[in-house]
Amino acid sequence: MNPGNFSETTEFFLLGLSEDPDLQPVLFALFLSMYLVTVLGNLVITMVIISDSHLHTPMYFFLSSLSFVDICFTTTTIPKMLVNIQVHSKSISYTGCLTQICFALVFLGLENGILVTMAYDRFVAICHPLRYNVIMKPKLCRLLVLLSFLISVLDALLHTSMALRLSFCTNLEIPHFFCELAHLLKLACSDILINNILVYLVTGLLGAVPLSGIIFSYTQIVSSVLKIPSAGRKYKVFSICGSHLIVVSLFYGTGFGVYLSSTAKEVKKAPVILEKLHNRDIPEGHPVRLECPVIGMPPPMFYWKKDNETIPFTRERVSMHQDTTGYVCLLIQPAKKSDTGWYTLSAKNEAGIVSCTGRLDIYAQWHQQIPPPMPIWPSHSHYGSLTSKGLDIFSAFSSTESTMVYSCSSSIVESDEL
Repeated sequence: MNPGNFSETTEFFLLGLSEDPDLQPVLFALFLSMYLVTVLGNLVITMVIISDSHLHTPMYFFLSSLSFVDICFTTTTIPKMLVNIQVHSKSISYTGCLTQICFALVFLGLENGILVTMAYDRFVAICHPLRYNVIMKPKLCRLLVLLSFLISVLDALLHTSMALRLSFCTNLEIPHFFCELAHLLKLACSDILINNILVYLVTGLLGAVPLSGIIFSYTQIVSSVLKIPSAGRKYKVFSICGSHLIVVSLFYGTGFGVYLSSTAKEVKKAPVILEKLHNRDIPEGHPVRLECPVIGMPPPMFYWKKDNETIPFTRERVSMHQDTTGYVCLLIQPAKKSDTGWYTLSAKNEAGIVSCTGRLDIYAQWHQQIPPPMPIWPSHSHYGSLTSKGLDIFSAFSSTESTMVYSCSSSIVESDEL
């Protein structure tokens, strides 16, 4: 597959948690049970809060919102993994991958915002209990959730729109069970400097700032609780805040774990030559391009040899080229008889080495065989279609030879090969 954007890149491949076929049924059963427990448990929490009027308080409103977001996020990622395991496929479409990234960023950002508002709610309830009902009005609670939603949507659209401009290499494998932005950027062949700047900038703003707010809130909460003389009241306050602290720890701990794994994990694959070198017959004086596409992870180093001798980079008339898409080229211009021989391309990385060989023959132009004249064909023949496009077979021969061969008739003649 050539590098391309939406018009050329049609799908990616999710490698999942394991490529062992024997583990796939176990993973399917495990994640299906976890998904059902997550969805059903959060649905029960949401329905209980909605049905009981005594639970219509800011704390439980944020809790029900968090449960809903948890359902949405797991539904964005887990079902596709289960379907792929069931149908023995690893593919996900280009559109599906970007859509999954977009919704995952929306729900992760929204969950992050809700956790911050919950921390603020506990801070007001414990540090300013007399003003709690005045500050935490239902309208403010809804506005805080709506603000978190809008910020997360803008963040997701920004990253997704920037990913649309990327072109991708021949290696389209994502070492995860869902499409993640960090892994997607590693597959890009185009410049991702702007994307990386946005990732670090937005992660700093929407990650570090909310986390700092949560830490500040609980610092004030702990300071206020320590001033309470009653041990029973201290225990009650800590028990109320403990569940939220556990959720915050799981959320940020999982986020940091995924980030570290995405930066440290590197799939190593031996180089693979997608199209081997072809034998070439080139007239002397013409340029020659010996090229073939090669993929590998990490990107391999390339070496060219002629007749089993390494070609130096400083060799006259010879230049070596490669790009980020995996296409490697040896350019010889102009070609001489001395360039005839066997050419070998070797690609090597940490995972292995591979090579291929092709024959290059350089011949003098006067050795070219001139086909014998054939009967005249109609004006709508194949030669007519070629000459109408500016392709002239007579330009390959000298004027003297052309006169000797074709002077037998004033009309156009053609060979069987044309």
